[in-house]
Amino acid sequence: MDTTIDDSQVTGTVKLSWFMNDDIMLYGSYSTGYKAGGTNTDRILPAFNQNFDAETSSSFEIGMKAEFPDQGVRLNVAVYQADIDDQQVGSFSGAGFNVQNAAVADTYGLEVDMLWQATETTTVTAAYSRSIADFDDFQKGNAWTVTPFRDGTPDPQGLIQDDDGTIRAPLTDAEAFEPDFADRSGSRLADVPEDKFILGVRQEFSISDSILGFGLVEYAYTGDMFLNASNDPYTLQDSYNTVNLRLGMVFEDYQTEITLWGRNVTDEEYLATSFDSVLQVGKQGAYMREPATYGITFNKKF
Repeated sequence: MDTTIDDSQVTGTVKLSWFMNDDIMLYGSYSTGYKAGGTNTDRILPAFNQNFDAETSSSFEIGMKAEFPDQGVRLNVAVYQADIDDQQVGSFSGAGFNVQNAAVADTYGLEVDMLWQATETTTVTAAYSRSIADFDDFQKGNAWTVTPFRDGTPDPQGLIQDDDGTIRAPLTDAEAFEPDFADRSGSRLADVPEDKFILGVRQEFSISDSILGFGLVEYAYTGDMFLNASNDPYTLQDSYNTVNLRLGMVFEDYQTEITLWGRNVTDEEYLATSFDSVLQVGKQGAYMREPATYGITFNKKF
């Protein structure tokens, strides 16, 4: 199939800010975005569209940036909403990658981050985000593959496209277990946890007049999320917790820093984005995230 794509878009951002006083600023912003359309070059099922349209977005954000010097606190708060039209959703469907347009996707949420200088040598940081991201309208998404194969439960949103182009719900058991695609309207966007929380405590201490020591403990919570745009129940990643540690020394006379560090020291097991295995219906692949990892870093300024 020969195809030509010719498209353009003007985007921009408008921001307004108001300083209530020297320590508190309120702001609001509106912005638009654009991502060009394209063509699927892999071999995909005929029910999917060979071309995909441009993606456009508009977003609002209001927030506050504040400092409270007497308490040693810096606080940032933001509330946002983003509407995405024709969002480009990529999936691997066993034989190749395909990108389809979801008619509308909505994302809204809250972000809060804080820094507290508790003492001259103790710093506490915290951040929380709440994000709701759903497809308002996505009538040609990927259907479940793992759950029907393992549990014998068909995708309740599965659809069939007849030779004349008519789209309908499956009428037979065979069709129900092998739909051409699925109406994913109302489903969650992949790889977007609803809740994330991070808490860090850094403690500095003096070893000598020219040697400074420090320790850092960081805890992170990530809520559950689907690892695949199909929202197949077997692609749901449970919430998980990770802990990172750092212990270091700064040699001021030599402008040198040595740090011992550990990431995911509790060896929490969690996955990255999942995908259908090549030409093996019902099999799902995924990559493990980093296990408990330790190391040492040496920095020298010249």
